[in-house]
Amino acid sequence: MTIHNDEEELYPIVGVFLRDKKGCSKVLFDPKVKFEFFGERRIDVAGLRSGKIIGVEVKKEFTPRGALEALQQATIYKRACSDVYVCFYKPEPDKVDEITLEKFKNECIKEGIGLIFIDSSRKVEEIVNPKESDIIDLEIYYHVLSQFREKKELSKDVLGARAYIIRDLCYTLRVLSGRGPVEEDTLMNALWEKANEKTYWTAQYPGGRKKGQSEEEWVNHLMKSRAEHSLIAAKELGLIEERHENGIKKLSLTTLGRALLLVAKNDEFYSCKPSKQIKSFFYALSLQFDEVRTAIKLVQNEKRMYWLSKNGRKFLFGEMKKILGRDYYKQICFWVNSEVLPIKKEKKDVVIYDDGFLS
Repeated sequence: MTIHNDEEELYPIVGVFLRDKKGCSKVLFDPKVKFEFFGERRIDVAGLRSGKIIGVEVKKEFTPRGALEALQQATIYKRACSDVYVCFYKPEPDKVDEITLEKFKNECIKEGIGLIFIDSSRKVEEIVNPKESDIIDLEIYYHVLSQFREKKELSKDVLGARAYIIRDLCYTLRVLSGRGPVEEDTLMNALWEKANEKTYWTAQYPGGRKKGQSEEEWVNHLMKSRAEHSLIAAKELGLIEERHENGIKKLSLTTLGRALLLVAKNDEFYSCKPSKQIKSFFYALSLQFDEVRTAIKLVQNEKRMYWLSKNGRKFLFGEMKKILGRDYYKQICFWVNSEVLPIKKEKKDVVIYDDGFLS
């Protein structure tokens, strides 16, 4: 008979499983990820893959009582995680009969909870694949997500992205992904086919034409660059996940990406006017970034600010640089030009605080 020690000895093994087999970029178990749901809850082992959170409830021994407790705890985890597992040392045949194991396996399948066993050689065996949670509480999810990120910031490549294009990339991906992940070129071509109006691509501060550039060349450039920048932003915001299958980039929606589509209005897709619900969603996303919170606070305090340097006067990005050490110009342009913040461009070089931007 094998005698097992404390369940904490399984945490690193589960962590390796989440990294190597599930593609998680970061795993936390010391300290544990925490959230509030009728009291404080702690996830034994949690992993992050793009915008997907995977939680594991670990128990030392498989017993009828312990299995029931694990399943109950895992069900609570589904409020905070995309996928949830329960994990045990692999039961020995002389201690747990096959009928009991099969009943528990079926209960996991019914609840959409994954099941993994770890044998005496520390090999992890995935018995049941989890189903993505359909009871996620977005406020709890954001809170858990924030614990994985010491300092979150977008790259400069999001400059040309727009929230309404990100919305439609997610929608198009959902339409295409009935048979699984989608290649990047397939997604882009489908978006360009659906959103083929000039006004769609030239909305929200497109910038002027270059000297000698025809209108057709300008619009085609915007279609390509804005779609590419918006896809980058969608990935960095955790709305779309990129994975490589046989050397080919494949894309799929994350839990957050699906949540975005749940709040969208049915008649707003492939239009350049984001609904109030979409604006609220992106505004909530934006507040995880220090630079966005700083920019909002500065404009709120001043009521009206120059966007860039003007005759030596105080201006937004100069003040941001004093506080944060850099100005984050391209990132703030994405958020402000997408019209999802209470910072509104009054004219080309002036912004004002607009607390009614969601009305």
